[in-house]
Amino acid sequence: MKNQNDLIIAVVSIVFGLIGVGIAFGTRPASKAAPMPATVDLTPPVIKSADVPMTNGIATSKTAAGGRAGAQGGPSASGAAGGGGPSNSAPMAAGQAGG
Repeated sequence: MKNQNDLIIAVVSIVFGLIGVGIAFGTRPASKAAPMPATVDLTPPVIKSADVPMTNGIATSKTAAGGRAGAQGGPSASGAAGGGGPSNSAPMAAGQAGG
């Protein structure tokens, strides 16, 4: 070493480095254990038998005359538009406001 100042600076920097590493390892948060995974249900699924009658036609039904499904149209009590069928209300004349 050329002079004593270089030696002092090297020793002090090493000591400060060791102190910094000690503080970093000493103040790190404790690691938490990983949570246990949820158990998986491996029982085979129960398949229920379906009670669907097999027919040869589309419009066959056990109700009267083919039975139309779905709600008929017309405005509902809440004012929202009804289903897709015809409405029982008369058509409005020109210039009348709906209500």
